[in-house]
Amino acid sequence: MLGWLDGHRAFQLLGVVSESPIDTFLKAMAASAANPMLRASAHYYLAAGLMRAANDPLTPAAERAASRRRALDVADGLSAGLELEGFEIPTRPPGVEGPRTLAQAEADLVASIRHATLGATLPALTGRRLDGVRESLSDYRGRVLLIDFWATWCLPCIEALPALRELVAELPADRFALLAISVDDELDAVTELLKSEPMPWHNWHAGPADDLVRVLDIHALPTYVLADERGVILARAAGPLDALTCMARKTVAGEPPDTLAAGCLPLPAAGFPAAPGPPGRP
Repeated sequence: MLGWLDGHRAFQLLGVVSESPIDTFLKAMAASAANPMLRASAHYYLAAGLMRAANDPLTPAAERAASRRRALDVADGLSAGLELEGFEIPTRPPGVEGPRTLAQAEADLVASIRHATLGATLPALTGRRLDGVRESLSDYRGRVLLIDFWATWCLPCIEALPALRELVAELPADRFALLAISVDDELDAVTELLKSEPMPWHNWHAGPADDLVRVLDIHALPTYVLADERGVILARAAGPLDALTCMARKTVAGEPPDTLAAGCLPLPAAGFPAAPGPPGRP
């Protein structure tokens, strides 16, 4: 129930900072629920809401940083004594797996707060390119990086490919890189699509249960993450690509981070709405 309440809360308008009735309810459950699992779950979703606030591009940077710190405070230790209890995240779309225990949920949440929020630094996680070469996200330091989490069964992901090809052709390769990370179950689906849809950039196949998917908090496809030359996350969004490509162009041109959003908004909220699951999935 708390998970679905959190999912409903996630649809609130960007830039809304006042406490919602759901926030008030979660705080009450975290403080006084008789069931320890209910208290722990309320802490989880309180922290998840604060992390979402830290990703709101309409909120001033100082307030986002404060939300990030509060999220870490709320998340830290929430699974104590309940580490092996099962825990599911009902708002994840089909094909994107969540943690299996409360301890794993806490670890993933803390990692996401530290490495998947605006102003945070991308984690030094590794992946395997389609040509078999293993590399790390840190290998892209020195260039503006746009990460595209996608799948072959995700129609909006495929529809965005022409705009991505245009962006890659336009921006200098020594200043900009695009990394596509597929969450398809099978690598063959990706290689087959590439026969008809050229993707002239590096591609990783991660799968739906990969650490990259969990730590970077991917709840919807496509999800785009934009980072600067130091690996600091500037923007992240699900759905339409226009705002992210606009910000990527400005970043490559050397505009300061606090001016990037001007003229590029609105950014769709990262994580919602989710693309439908692949054919055959419930």
